[in-house]
Amino acid sequence: MSRNKVKLGWPETACCEDCGEYFWSVLQRISKDYFRCHNCEDIRHKRGKCGACEGDHLPLEGHHVEKRCNNPYWIVDVCLNCHAELTERQLRWNTRNGSSRELGLKDMHEIGERRRKWREQNQTDFRTKSINTNLESLS
Repeated sequence: MSRNKVKLGWPETACCEDCGEYFWSVLQRISKDYFRCHNCEDIRHKRGKCGACEGDHLPLEGHHVEKRCNNPYWIVDVCLNCHAELTERQLRWNTRNGSSRELGLKDMHEIGERRRKWREQNQTDFRTKSINTNLESLS
């Protein structure tokens, strides 16, 4: 769990109210029981295709693949959610296990692949369930 949010009083089931994102490192607590992910909360970043998860029309931010201190020039535009996860991983890097280039590329691939699979499996289901629940409550 990212940043030990259970100790901060976050429920185990915390997820974005808009898209269903549940990876804790990308969630922001808006109120006691209301959470949103970085992508859904953002209104100021340019939008486009994420270089990691390949999601489209997402708010983008430049990510230093090898960390800024190792290579300040290699920057890839990634969505805010991927950027939060990538940055969190970089903080735990042990460069004895590989170069910053290898670690950066490995993280981009792993996070991108996992987020693509999550989006395929869950985002449609979350929205469909949410829409069906709202329709049932109206009738």
